Amino acid sequence: MNITIKNAIISVYDKTCIDDLLPLLKKLNVTIFATNGTLKYIKSKGYEAKDLHELTNFPPLFNGRVKTLHPLILGGILYKKDNSNDQLEAEKYNIPSFDLVVVDLYPFKETTKATSDLNEIIEKVDIGGITLIRAAAKNFFYTTVVAEASLIKELVDILSTHNGVISYEQREYFAKRAFEVTSLYDLAIFLYLNKLPYLDIKLYPHEKLRYGENPHQEGYFIGNLSEVLEKIQGKELSYNNILDIESAINLLAEFNDPTCVIIKHNNPCAVASNNEGGLSLWHKTLQCDPISSFGGIIATNVPISLDLAKEIDKIFFEILIAYEFADNVIEYFKKKPARILIKLKQLTKSTYTFKSIINGILIQSANNTTLNENELEIPTNAKPTTEDIENLIFSFKIAKHCKSNAIVITKDKQLIGAGFGQTSRIDATNIAIQKAKSMQFNTENAYLASDGFFPFTDCIELALNNGIKKIIQPGGSINDKKIIEYCNNNNIVMLLTKIRHFKH
Repeated sequence: MNITIKNAIISVYDKTCIDDLLPLLKKLNVTIFATNGTLKYIKSKGYEAKDLHELTNFPPLFNGRVKTLHPLILGGILYKKDNSNDQLEAEKYNIPSFDLVVVDLYPFKETTKATSDLNEIIEKVDIGGITLIRAAAKNFFYTTVVAEASLIKELVDILSTHNGVISYEQREYFAKRAFEVTSLYDLAIFLYLNKLPYLDIKLYPHEKLRYGENPHQEGYFIGNLSEVLEKIQGKELSYNNILDIESAINLLAEFNDPTCVIIKHNNPCAVASNNEGGLSLWHKTLQCDPISSFGGIIATNVPISLDLAKEIDKIFFEILIAYEFADNVIEYFKKKPARILIKLKQLTKSTYTFKSIINGILIQSANNTTLNENELEIPTNAKPTTEDIENLIFSFKIAKHCKSNAIVITKDKQLIGAGFGQTSRIDATNIAIQKAKSMQFNTENAYLASDGFFPFTDCIELALNNGIKKIIQPGGSINDKKIIEYCNNNNIVMLLTKIRHFKH
């Protein structure tokens, strides 16, 4: 059923959000009803509007706490326009019919960030506005609701295109978005009052994925990837694709130098940095592990030229992520439409992470800590050069993004071996060394990073036996003195970060 918008209620906190809507409503001969602040703004812009309080014969009460909670307003939103009993009741009590409700709520979350004054924060708990939204969303069969400023442009586009007429499907869409707004608004209040961290999540848009981690599992994505990236071409993103994309861009965000990373199963199998970018960077990256790189997710902070694209295309990859693709690169990959090309718009960092677990949720602040070179501790007699420090920090950044227990070995800002997801740190060290040797790398004078402290000297002894004498690790073991003594006796450089990077 299509509805022609005739009467609208507007009550907005940010008055400027209706600047594009007002001339359209005037053109469509829509009668506007507004609350006092919004009414003054509308009239200041040269448009006509009616005072909702004249309709109810009640002024705003209690310093504006009660403005729109009245049967004439809520009844006009909620009654069923094609129900004869509702029509008779509306006529009996002179209840008008409202087709459109536009509300922009008090900024509760923003207020909690701006002040610690509880009285000021509580006054930003919107009552009337959220009631109008819920009423209109419930009655979307007959009423259109726009529940936040960001949705007004969509309303303007629809009404402009269809001359003031809005379809059932469009009203249903706005209702869904409205309940997203009210859900997150109430959640923010609940979390604040219970002194819990705010979860900055999106509930819309959402999509059902082909399946979850495995074909027998259902999978869904809720959120808005388009704010962070643009898919230029390729098949539908899978559950595992999205997990690997996150891993790739989170690791890439650690580096400022031209860098390329390749992710497989949420772990890095290739990472390299240089000063030039381009083909030399790609060859350096692929050299890390050309076997594991097959079918991987590639992310880089350098532009993708046609020459670079052709080199990358010599191996099979699932996804290529970059900030910039040359036009001829996009044309080149059209011949392989299943390949996924993603343009990265921005690197955003979550404030908190959470996991569903047992019968609840685990919440923690995100691991956004970065190493400060000036805060590194160098407890060994052997001291690192500036080049050593740069390479050790490079190694530790990679270890941060590997599953624990993790050991990372690098050389000249190139990942040459890694052991991760092991129950024993000595196993992780063995795997990293064997991996490097299997790729024909010489571990002599390489750099080693550990995501957690060394409980014993065994890993360091194994590293030393393979020519590795420069190590970075968090420290904090009860055996730190013994480990430092071992390093001093063997002329090993060791840096302590005092930051652990467990990742489970």
